[in-house]
Amino acid sequence: MAIYIKKSSFLQRKESLFILLFVITLGLFLFLSYLTQRDVDTYSSLSDWMLLIVLLIPLGYSLAKLFEKRSHRFSRGIWGEESIKKELLRLPHDFYVFQDLSLRHGGDIDFAVIGPTGIFAIEVKSHYHPNQGQMHAFLNQSHRGAMKLKHFIDAYCRKKIWVNAILVMPNMRDGGVNHVSDDVSFVHKDELVSLILNSYTHSITEPGYIAEVIKKV
Repeated sequence: MAIYIKKSSFLQRKESLFILLFVITLGLFLFLSYLTQRDVDTYSSLSDWMLLIVLLIPLGYSLAKLFEKRSHRFSRGIWGEESIKKELLRLPHDFYVFQDLSLRHGGDIDFAVIGPTGIFAIEVKSHYHPNQGQMHAFLNQSHRGAMKLKHFIDAYCRKKIWVNAILVMPNMRDGGVNHVSDDVSFVHKDELVSLILNSYTHSITEPGYIAEVIKKV
C-alpha cells in the first residue's frame, strides 16, 4: 500500500465556508425583518405581516435551492476524490500519495504522487458529461498544476525533475487512457494506477527525499 499524506482539505473548507455564509445571510435577513416590524408601526398589522411573509417565501426558496445545488456539487467532488484516493492507495509501498497539496505562492493540487516511475500531479473532476470548453479548461488547469509542482520541486529540492500531468474523471464511463493533449494524460480511474506504474519516461531515484521535503514545507 502506498504511503498516504493528507495536507489539507480544500473542498471541505470551501463547503464549510459556503454553509457559514448561507447561515449568516439568512440570519441577517431575519434580523432586519424583525427590526423593521418592531420599529415601523405599519408592519404591526396582519396584512403587512402577510406581505412580509409573501416576500420572504421566494427568497427563502431561492436560498434553499442554491444551497442544495452547491451542497450536491461539493458532495460529488468529495466523493470523486475519495474514489481516486482508494485507487491510489493500491500503489506499492514505495509510492507517496499527497492529497489536497497546497503549494506556496498559490496552487492547489488534488493529488500528487511521487514514486520510482516519476512524479504525477492529478486533477480530479467529477463532471459526468463535460463539454468541449470545460474539457479545455480542465486540461489547462491540470497542466498548470503540474508546472507549479515542478517549479516547487526545482526550488526546494534543487532538482530538475519533470512532473506528469493527469486529468481523471471518476464519473465518466469510458475507460482507457486518452492523450487528448500533448501535456496532459486524460484517464479513467480504473486505468490510473496502471498508467502510473508503467510510466518510466521520467523515472526518479530518490522519491523518498522529495516526499520528505514536500511534507516539511
